[in-house]
Amino acid sequence: MVNGGYIVRAKLFDTHFNLLKALIENGYLEESRTKPVPIKFQLLASEGGKFPESATRPQIAILASVHGSGGSTDSGRFEFVAIDPPSWFLNTGDGAGAHFQGKVSSVIRQVVNRYAPAINLEIGETVDSEYGQWWMMRQDPKTFISSLMDWSSSVTQRKTHWLIAADGTKLVIKEQAQLPSNRRAFLPILGRGSIRYYQGLGILVGQCPIGGPNQVNYARTCDGVWSVS
Repeated sequence: MVNGGYIVRAKLFDTHFNLLKALIENGYLEESRTKPVPIKFQLLASEGGKFPESATRPQIAILASVHGSGGSTDSGRFEFVAIDPPSWFLNTGDGAGAHFQGKVSSVIRQVVNRYAPAINLEIGETVDSEYGQWWMMRQDPKTFISSLMDWSSSVTQRKTHWLIAADGTKLVIKEQAQLPSNRRAFLPILGRGSIRYYQGLGILVGQCPIGGPNQVNYARTCDGVWSVS
């Protein structure tokens, strides 16, 4: 997700408390406070959907909390909340008074390597001094990284603001000029007797349908460019 991480929230009914029993038997209540509990999820547009046309790529998150409440006498309700792995590891780091030396980009890399070694970091280089001195001031790692990014867009190579994208165990931190938009969607163009699909983000290129631009509610002009309304 740009700009930041992601949160997965699932609310489930637990008939006869079978889910609670499974959580206890598999050690969740005993181990979740001391080590990460990963989950896998995928979003489908339809049953049997496949990536990338009608489903997202299978993704992972780390369970952050489970909230249970009573329903009827023989069932309960559970809400599971999971977050992206980089956020989980950086949020669970200690609030140290550690000292770091280097460019802003180098310091961010050092913090991630120290508190989240399992995360594959890809970060753009800044142009400030490699002799800069930085202290965490008892901040947790994620807050410390955020405090560095709040002001340092002026020392990125093209002076555009930072963007953060979490993708499973991969974390991308780059300035906006280094992260151009990619085509991600399939947008339908409806005509008489046919449906055609074009890849894009918001601009559809084609010919006006029979009957003029008003026949399709998102076709506004007849100059060959259709814009989504």
